[in-house]
Amino acid sequence: MNAITVIYKRNPENDQTENDIVYKGYDILWENYEPANTKIAKFCQVGTRTILGENPSDLILVTMYFIVREDQHAPKPKLPPGLKCRRMYILKENNVARFYFKNSMPTEMVYTSEDEQRVKDWVNFDTLAENEKQWFDFYATAQNIMQE
Repeated sequence: MNAITVIYKRNPENDQTENDIVYKGYDILWENYEPANTKIAKFCQVGTRTILGENPSDLILVTMYFIVREDQHAPKPKLPPGLKCRRMYILKENNVARFYFKNSMPTEMVYTSEDEQRVKDWVNFDTLAENEKQWFDFYATAQNIMQE
């Protein structure tokens, strides 16, 4: 299991609507509030709920878990009450790795060789072969941060 902890800071400038899907914008920061070098800046309603919970504040500390599975039929992990696990896969094409929902719908979670090494390590970017599909379980814990 790989885990990574980041801060999501609400950024309405990154809000978008594409094909009737509403995306909320966020800046992603490390725990020391330094910007994370990643291209991810927006999430659809499902992504927002899965990662940040039902009623996220504008500043949220999030730990995301990536659990590699042999296939889409592997048993899901037992999680504490209130946590939601999503079975997904990551597919690497043209040196870009993207998360997909189980129904093959792409997400905005896209990773490239330009991402920071700790981000690439979290999703096993460097060990994924070109055109390789890796099933995984994804879940996150979120804690609202009080702003001063």
